[in-house]
Amino acid sequence: MDIYIKPNKKAVMKHKESVSVGDLCDVMVNDAKIKSSVKGITMFRKKEENLYVVSAFDIVSEIKKLHPSSTVNNLGEMNTLVEFYQGNDLDKSKWFMWLKVAIISVIIFAGCITAIITFHVESQVQQVFDVYTRILSVDNRRWFIEIPYSVGIAAGIIIFFNHIGGKKITNDPTPIEVEMNTYETEIYDAVVDSIEKQTEEEGGQ
Repeated sequence: MDIYIKPNKKAVMKHKESVSVGDLCDVMVNDAKIKSSVKGITMFRKKEENLYVVSAFDIVSEIKKLHPSSTVNNLGEMNTLVEFYQGNDLDKSKWFMWLKVAIISVIIFAGCITAIITFHVESQVQQVFDVYTRILSVDNRRWFIEIPYSVGIAAGIIIFFNHIGGKKITNDPTPIEVEMNTYETEIYDAVVDSIEKQTEEEGGQ
């Protein structure tokens, strides 16, 4: 019998002390009873650490112990990062997350203001507006140029980031979403490598 598994890249355990195959991956098999038994296989129990890495080979090995005559096919990740959150830790992490968002937002906002002001000073935008004013003969009314320029900057930022308020302009991923996905992938790879090296060192001792 063929059993197909699709391990996830990351699994978050909330208020749980043990990890089963069903927590780590999706399981597909024709027999409902076998599927239930596979998903219920316990992989390990939480010890002191909050981060663990489970290899697809370990999942296949545990499934083969229960169903030795079956063929297990992996359609997902080779490693799954398991992270435990327990009770108060989860609540603290939410408050800490909002605090970080608030602090980072203030820093980014101040940085954007500084960058825009610095750009306008270095590129002498005021003198450029004066030249445009003389060319267009609008009696030194720079607002005639400054208002469309300001609106254009705001429109350009909105279009570039593909986001206004809580809505997207199009269904395409925003540049921030792309960068966050890249960041999360790099963090995942770094954590997995670190845990694997630590495990190898402990095994060698």
